[in-house]
Amino acid sequence: MLARRFTGGLSTEGIALLRRGAVRSAAPAVRRLAVLALGLLDGLDSATTLAASRDGDEQVRRLSLTGARSLDNSARQLLVRRALADASVIVRVEAIGAVRRLARIPNCAPLTAATHDPHPYVALVAIDSLGAPCTDSAAVRAALAGIVGERSLRRGDHSWQRPTRALLALSRIDAAGVRSRLPQFIASARWQDRAVAARVATSLKDDAQLLKLAGDRDQNVREAAIVGLATTSKHTSDSVYIAALAAPGFQVVLAAAEALAGSTSADALPALLDALDRLTAGQSENARDPRLAILRRISALGGGTTVVRMMPYLTDFDTTVAATAAGLISGWSGRTVVAAPRALPIAVEPLAEIFATTRLRLRVTLAASSGGGTFTLALFPTEAPATVARLIRRAREHYFDGTTFQRVEPNFVVQGGGHGATEYVGDRFFLRDELTPRSHGRGTVGISARGRDTGDAQLFINLVDNPRLDHEYTVFGEIVAGQAVAERLMEGDMIVRVEVLRAP
Repeated sequence: MLARRFTGGLSTEGIALLRRGAVRSAAPAVRRLAVLALGLLDGLDSATTLAASRDGDEQVRRLSLTGARSLDNSARQLLVRRALADASVIVRVEAIGAVRRLARIPNCAPLTAATHDPHPYVALVAIDSLGAPCTDSAAVRAALAGIVGERSLRRGDHSWQRPTRALLALSRIDAAGVRSRLPQFIASARWQDRAVAARVATSLKDDAQLLKLAGDRDQNVREAAIVGLATTSKHTSDSVYIAALAAPGFQVVLAAAEALAGSTSADALPALLDALDRLTAGQSENARDPRLAILRRISALGGGTTVVRMMPYLTDFDTTVAATAAGLISGWSGRTVVAAPRALPIAVEPLAEIFATTRLRLRVTLAASSGGGTFTLALFPTEAPATVARLIRRAREHYFDGTTFQRVEPNFVVQGGGHGATEYVGDRFFLRDELTPRSHGRGTVGISARGRDTGDAQLFINLVDNPRLDHEYTVFGEIVAGQAVAERLMEGDMIVRVEVLRAP
């Protein structure tokens, strides 16, 4: 198993052994891990890099690009050109990053050409990559402006992503060039357009537009606008942050609480205390992040008069919140108090069924507007029984129906299945980690978390082998049918339903 970090270099013999494995092993998994380890150790020499770049396994070819610096300039350019033309999507995506890594300010003609790649992952990554300096800057600005002009108001397709991503990339290299285009994105019916518009308005320091978007009907747009205001107008917008503490979206409350860091507003503390009470009344473990952010602000603004209001949190259902409250009260009162958290009732899960059969599967059906299709997951009930039981119960309760995939990172993961299209809203009760020796190989499916034992029932699909995630996140299943459907998922794609099946 590949170590997640190295505490020292390998011997010459160890490097030589890895190089032999990278080239000669009959097992693709061994060649992948050997090339990955050599890349982390700066041990990819030119011979190994070139051999790996011609490997029959696409993941080995992808990883070979980490050794491009070991080649002379002509060989390096040939390697990248070949990778950009590779039949594999994951190799072409990696090649775009290699163009950026190999030169401080590259000629971006290959990246501009890649914006027309037939696979959207490659095209969108190429568009994103153009938001940094290029030697051919005029041509890049013209190309991005042309993509922004492709803007479509059609629903039910992915065409909106190209112009929206191009607008964001263009804002990083030509602020003046996007200012006149911003209003049409702010007026869009798609919340994703408006969320990106908030990020662009932040780069333009356009507080007027950010204030408008901070009152948006969509919680993700409000979050993006508040994060922007915290950067541009800072505490002159404290009234906006204070009002946002009453928002229904956890992500908005979190952004507002963080924006209030350093505030001296007299209205902040009462609003923070009210927000903490409101979120706590919902009894959702998944509200931990915004509640802890609120407690950090209360710590700075509160004092002895706040002790009585905070006493009930000594018995909070969340152990971290209770411990934090105990620390605050102890500091304010000058006497040591001890947290005594009271856990929420444990939900009943279909564990008996899980242990009675090992052939349960989940079938995910996508909306027609998202391209349709299905993919099926074989589950690992003997490795992650509590996780599998929770997901089966939630699928039967139609919890996942109508949710979306909100995070798409080519050559890493696709994530979704939570309500609100944000990582900060998930199942009410945390899923505890069930860590096993199983690796996060391509096509395996894990549970999203933001810390130990904080699984939120959102799913993530590994688009490539991700050994750096091993022993950190629960792997509960793998795709056994429809992998091509899963590997073309786009941001905003919707789940119609998740069904529990028994394997034939």
